[in-house]
Amino acid sequence: MSLQTSTSVLEPMSLPWYKYKLVWMIIAIPAASVIAGINMIYLAVNTDDGLVVDDYYKEGMAINQSLQRDKAAADLGIAAQLTIEQSGDMVTLNLDKGSLAEYPGQLTLHLQHATYAGHDQILTLVRAPQDQYVGYLKQTIKEGVWHVMLTTQDWRLGNRIHWQNGLNINLAPQ
Repeated sequence: MSLQTSTSVLEPMSLPWYKYKLVWMIIAIPAASVIAGINMIYLAVNTDDGLVVDDYYKEGMAINQSLQRDKAAADLGIAAQLTIEQSGDMVTLNLDKGSLAEYPGQLTLHLQHATYAGHDQILTLVRAPQDQYVGYLKQTIKEGVWHVMLTTQDWRLGNRIHWQNGLNINLAPQ
């Protein structure tokens, strides 16, 4: 009898493979890599990378023109106060024309989100009574950092803001 017990002690215990924890640890490492890879492919396909510019030369040339418009606005003493209503759809602007001969008939307002180009809007502000300009947003503004530009062909005003409902924004030459 002692011989039988000694042989049973020497035999390895036979368990199914899925009951060994080491096997699951070895399987988990490549499985996590595959899941992370699928997630990265999904993000690459479904999100917009709006920060890449196709033509760097044209962008560089446009910067020089923008700087001239900033200088023109500073020389003329132009300033503005922009109000975006709390309802988030109406925009009013009070323009201090400085030494401009007359108020422009309409102005162009650029609202550019700092990271998502899909949220950008370009509005045409029309002159209303009492030297105010009025326009309407095409979509609600999302929370975050925005670059606000008021432009004509001759001058430009701007500011960088963190959006919250019902803002008053001062625009000045940059």
